[in-house]
Amino acid sequence: MTFANKDHQQSGFNPLNAVNLAAKKITPTWPLDQSIAVNPWWQLRTTEMTETAATLRFLGNIRLLMPKKYYYSLWLTEISEQNLNEAKSYFDVTADTQELLAYLDKPETHKHWEHISDFLDDQVSHQYKISWREEVLQQISNFCAFYLNFPDNFGPQSTASDGFYKAWRESTIADKGMQILTGENHLHEIFLNLPDNADALLNQHYNQVTSEGVDETAWQDYVYALLLDVNGWASWLAYGEWQANLHERDTPPLLRQLVIIRMAWDWVLWQNTLMTDTSLLEKLNTMFTRQLHGSRSMQLQSKQENTFLWVWHKATEINFQQAMHQKLSSALSQPVKKPILQAVFCIDVRSEQYRRQLEAQNIDIETYGFAGFFGLPIAFKSKAGNTLRAQLPGLLKPSLIAQQPIPASEVIQIQAQLKNKLSWKLASDSAPSSFGMVESQGLFKVFDLLKQSLFGSNPSRVIPTEDAEHQWEITSGTSTLDTEALTALAKAIIGGIGLTTPYAENILIVGHGSFSANNPHASSLDCGACGGQTGEVNALVLCHLLNRKEIRKTLNSTGASIPDSTAFVPCLHNTVTDEIIVLNSQSGVWLDWLNQATVSCQKHRVISDGNLPSDAQKVQQALTQRTKDWAQLRPEWGLVNNASFVVAPRADTKGIDFEGRSFLHDYTWQSDSKFDLLELIMTAPMIVTNWINLQYYASVTDNQHYGSGNKMLHNVVDGNFGVFEGNGGDLRIGLPQQSIHDGVKWRHSPIRLNVYIAAPRNAIKDIIDKHPMVKDLLENNWLFLFQWDLDTRAIWRYELGDWQKS
Repeated sequence: MTFANKDHQQSGFNPLNAVNLAAKKITPTWPLDQSIAVNPWWQLRTTEMTETAATLRFLGNIRLLMPKKYYYSLWLTEISEQNLNEAKSYFDVTADTQELLAYLDKPETHKHWEHISDFLDDQVSHQYKISWREEVLQQISNFCAFYLNFPDNFGPQSTASDGFYKAWRESTIADKGMQILTGENHLHEIFLNLPDNADALLNQHYNQVTSEGVDETAWQDYVYALLLDVNGWASWLAYGEWQANLHERDTPPLLRQLVIIRMAWDWVLWQNTLMTDTSLLEKLNTMFTRQLHGSRSMQLQSKQENTFLWVWHKATEINFQQAMHQKLSSALSQPVKKPILQAVFCIDVRSEQYRRQLEAQNIDIETYGFAGFFGLPIAFKSKAGNTLRAQLPGLLKPSLIAQQPIPASEVIQIQAQLKNKLSWKLASDSAPSSFGMVESQGLFKVFDLLKQSLFGSNPSRVIPTEDAEHQWEITSGTSTLDTEALTALAKAIIGGIGLTTPYAENILIVGHGSFSANNPHASSLDCGACGGQTGEVNALVLCHLLNRKEIRKTLNSTGASIPDSTAFVPCLHNTVTDEIIVLNSQSGVWLDWLNQATVSCQKHRVISDGNLPSDAQKVQQALTQRTKDWAQLRPEWGLVNNASFVVAPRADTKGIDFEGRSFLHDYTWQSDSKFDLLELIMTAPMIVTNWINLQYYASVTDNQHYGSGNKMLHNVVDGNFGVFEGNGGDLRIGLPQQSIHDGVKWRHSPIRLNVYIAAPRNAIKDIIDKHPMVKDLLENNWLFLFQWDLDTRAIWRYELGDWQKS
C-alpha cells in the first residue's frame, strides 16, 4: 500500500460516519453495584442473528456459537435425529447425518481480522519486552480507568467535545516508560507528533494509510474492528451515553473518542514501522490492503462455513421447544376457587421453583407471577440520606420517590449509623479493602470479621425490622401524592398482577434478593433487571399502599374492592437459601407452608448440587454459610439455564414442572379488552427476559468477550466500573465463569429465549407490527415467539410475519 494524500471531502466520503456507526453498535454495561443482565447484541437487533454472527466472528473473533465438541457431546442425549432433521430443513441443508457428524470431527479453522498490533507481534520476537497487543490494551485500559475516576485531574479541557482524546494524548506523551517497556526508540517522538485534536487524527489516519479504491463499507469494517478490540471499555462508555439519553442530559461523545484513541495506536504503530523497518512496512501494507478489500467476502465465507454449526445449534433449541410443547399441550387447567393463601412473586426463574413447592403444600394456595418491581416506578430514598436508588428495571427512569419520613431529632443519629454500616458493607464486598480496614482500624476488627463469617445472622436488609410497618411517603417532584393518585397507582398494579375476587385473608408480596460476601458481582444475583436491587423496598411500599384504609375505601368506590379482612404481607425471597423472610409482624399457619416449601426446594438442590449434604438441617446450615463465606465462588446459580417466558394464567401452568428454566408471568387475555396489558408485557418484561437470556447465552459462547473470566483473578476497577482479570487488559463485562460452569460442565445451555403467550394470535401480531423493536427481535431470530391456544392446547409459531402450527 502506498501512502495516499487524497482528500475525503472531494470524494464525498466522511470517515467520521464510520466512527459514529461503530459507536451505535455498542450495547452498554451497567456498574457492578447496579448491574442488570444485558443483551450484548441489543444494538445489532436489526440484523439477522446468523449475519451478525459472521460479522462478529471475522471482525472481532467473537463466538455466537459453541465449539464443535460441545454439540458432539449432546448428540443422542439432548439432540435426536428428529431434532437434527428439523434443523436441516430450517436451513435448507441437504447433508445427511453422517456428513454433519463428520463436520464436527474436523478441526475448527476460521480467519478473523488481524489488528496491526497482532500482525507486528507475529512478525517480531518479543521475548524480552512487552508485546504490542499487551501494551496497546494495557495503556488504553489504564487511561480509561484513571480518566473516568478522576476527570478533574485533566483540567478544563476534560469537558471539551474531544477532551477525552486530548487527555489521552497528554498522558501518553508524559509516560516515558512505554518507550523503555517496548524497546522502541522512536515511540515518544511519534506520540509528540500526534494531532492535538481527535478530528485531525481521524482525517490524517484516513488520508495517509488507506489506499486508493477502498470503499466506505471497508472503512466501516476497519473502524468497527478497532472498537470491538476494546469492547469492555466501549460498553462502559456506552452506559454513560445511555444514561444521558434516558435522563435527557448532554454528555461528551467519549465512545467516539475511544474509537479514535484506538485508531491513534494504529497510526503510531504504522509510523514506528516506517521509521524502523521498511521491509516489514511493505508486508504490513500488503496485509492491511488485502484485509480491507476482502472483509465482506470473508464475512460471507464465515457464514457459509458455519452453516452446519448453526444446524447443530438449532437442533438443541428444537429439542427444548419440543419438550415445552409437550408440557403445555398436555397441561390441565387447575383453578383455585377459594384461595386460602395468595402470593405474588417475581417472574424470575428462581421463583418458579419455589412457587411450585409452595402450591404443593395446599391445593387452595394460589400464586401469581409479576415483574419484581411490582409496577412501582420508584426510586428509594433512605432515612436521612440524599442518595436516590432506582427500584425498577434499568431500562426505565423512576418517576416517583419513596421514603420513610422521620423526626428531625433522629437524623444525625441515623446518618452516623448509615455511614458506619456503609463503610463496612463496602469493605465486605472486596477482600483487599477488607484487609486494609483491618490494618487501619486495629486487630480487634479481625474478630468482627470472624464473627460475621462464622456466626453471622441472616443477611441484613435495607429496612430494619422495627421500621418495616412505618408509613411511606410517595412524592413526584416536590409534591406528595394524594390518596386519589396513590389509589390509581394501586389499582393499576392490582390489574396488572391479575388479582381478582375472591381474595385470600393473606396476600404475600414477595420480592427477592441474593446474599453473598466478598462478591463484586453480588448485585447480578439480585434482580436481573432492576439495577442489582432486591425487591424488598417495592414489596414494603406496595403492601403499605394496599393496606391503607383510605386507599381501600377509594378502591372500593372504583369497583376494585378489597375486603377489610385481607392483609397484604411484604416478604423477601432469599434466593441463596430459598427462605422467605416476612418483613412485618404478620403470622399464621401459612408460615409453616413457607418453611415446608423451603425444605422441598433445598432437597431439590441436593440433587443438582453435589457439594451439599443430604441431611435437611445440614443443607440449611450449608446454604446459610454460603451467604457469609468470603471464599465462596458459587453462592447460587442465579438465572442459569433460563430458556422460556410463559405469559398465561397460572391455573393453566400450575401442574407443570418447568425445571427452573421459565419466567412465568400471569396474564388472562379475557380481562384485557384492549390488550393494553399484553402490549406492556411484550414491550417490557419480554424485552427484559430477552436481555437476561442473551447475557447468559453470550457469557457461555464467548466468555472472553462477553464474560468476566475467572473470579479468583478479579480486581475491581475503581469501585464499580467492572473488573480486570488479573492486573490489566480490557475491562471485563458479563458473567464470571463460576456463574455458568461448575468446574466440570456448563450449567447454562445457550439457547435463545422461547416466548409462549396465551392470547389471540391477531392481537399478538398487531402488537408486533406496532413496535419495530419487538419485530426486529423476532424477525431477525434473537428470540422465538409461540402462541398457546388454551382452548385447543395447540402451539402456533410466529415466523416472518405469519403463524404456523407447531
